Amino acid sequence: MPTDLTHLLTPEDAARYEKHLAGYQKIWKPVGEHEEVLVQALAGVWWRLQRLPGLEEALYAKGARELKDKVAELAPEARPAMVRLETYLLYEKQFRNLALQERRLAKHAAELKAELETTQKTRDRQEAEHLAHAAKLYHLAKKEGRTYDPEADGFEFSLSDLEDYFRGQRAATVSSRAA
Repeated sequence: MPTDLTHLLTPEDAARYEKHLAGYQKIWKPVGEHEEVLVQALAGVWWRLQRLPGLEEALYAKGARELKDKVAELAPEARPAMVRLETYLLYEKQFRNLALQERRLAKHAAELKAELETTQKTRDRQEAEHLAHAAKLYHLAKKEGRTYDPEADGFEFSLSDLEDYFRGQRAATVSSRAA
């Protein structure tokens, strides 16, 4: 799903971002709009975080270009360190802003990740509860010789999902007895 961010990027960066986003979707496997939004936001924050070191290095490169004459009288081995120091002093505000941005983005990423994990755990728990309830209804219908349609009761599970649930329950029971 393309995001608004891709419209602000060069075609090459947009393609890289889409691949980056697809990786997050593969890892998190979002279900529903809320999870999709959280995954996109998390991917966007990490995209921005990954770009900060490049911006920092660009500042140092700019400083090296601007300050090369200022350090020309120094010994060759001292020049790189002095250029970095002078660059930092010249662009201290920008470096501090990048560091502040990095802390804010990292904090935001942690908050998004926590919300996404909580959302997915809640969804998984609800799905497990619904599956257990549908399995009980299916078991009761089989016991009474009736057919059962989970969709008629508002479930999105198939009969094979319910059979798999029972097989898993039996396997868990056998495992717990063996332990």
